[in-house]
Amino acid sequence: MNKIEYDIIYRYCDPSILSGDGKEIRSRNNNELIFSLISLKLLDQLPSDIFIIHKGSPPNIDFDSISPKIYSKITFIEESKLFNSFYNEYGIMAKSRNSEPCKMGFQYLSKLKWGFQKSPYFLSVDDDYIIRQNVIVSDVFFGEKGLPAYPKKIKGCHCPLMFKYSDYTEFIHNLSNNKKLKYIQSDRKRIDLFQEYIPTMLKNRRGIVKPFNKSFIGHRYSGIFQFLILYLYFAWVNLTKKQFACINDNWDTNDFWYNKEMDVYKKWFYKKHTIIIFIKAALIFTCIVVTTILFLLFIFKGIYHLYKA
Repeated sequence: MNKIEYDIIYRYCDPSILSGDGKEIRSRNNNELIFSLISLKLLDQLPSDIFIIHKGSPPNIDFDSISPKIYSKITFIEESKLFNSFYNEYGIMAKSRNSEPCKMGFQYLSKLKWGFQKSPYFLSVDDDYIIRQNVIVSDVFFGEKGLPAYPKKIKGCHCPLMFKYSDYTEFIHNLSNNKKLKYIQSDRKRIDLFQEYIPTMLKNRRGIVKPFNKSFIGHRYSGIFQFLILYLYFAWVNLTKKQFACINDNWDTNDFWYNKEMDVYKKWFYKKHTIIIFIKAALIFTCIVVTTILFLLFIFKGIYHLYKA
């Protein structure tokens, strides 16, 4: 096991601020950040710092649920401070209605806190990423010759990604002014800097491709259908022992089903009743299929009798 000095970076948006795409569902605080922070205990090496970049007010975190070792490493940084640092260096103002533009300022975080670059690496983690199995940082996030490792498909990869600060800083510095403007003034558009950065690192042999044991669930309809899909997804993640799970924030807008879904989510997160979750998912699925078949048979029977009459 190699000792790795690294930071973790989260991005957080105050729920009172609507996202750039205007989706109301994204303005609800589902407390994913809390669960993601708790799951960091499964890392074999904790980071030097955990930076939480916040747009609007910082998150209201129940620190009693987080390990003191993790809590002691958390630093909140206002998004505007990164944009001010970027403006001071390049004379370009930011236009941001989503969390993508602040990626142009990740290289300033350690300097804002310590006055110098403390760690050589950082791990970018979204607040809906959950670690489910023990992770050896040096094995999972690095490959041959100690190069940062990335999934083969970058777009929509939905897992934590490791970066080298010096490479990241150099890459942003070498971007043309037009590209700097494109990324930091994307406003409502969600333009991801990583989708250009990572292929460039791979091309220049500063990164390596390797498989990640991860899973993702995005849009999942609503009501009982979302409830069932979540049950099946959580059971599948447990049975296949995925290291990372990403549960996108497309939660139900109906309060009744939302509360039901969050209850299942919390039970799954704390690994309660793993087998029961799978059995319940199978039973619910079977009941829906059987009910649907019986209903269709009833309809066809009625049509048949009408036709014979």
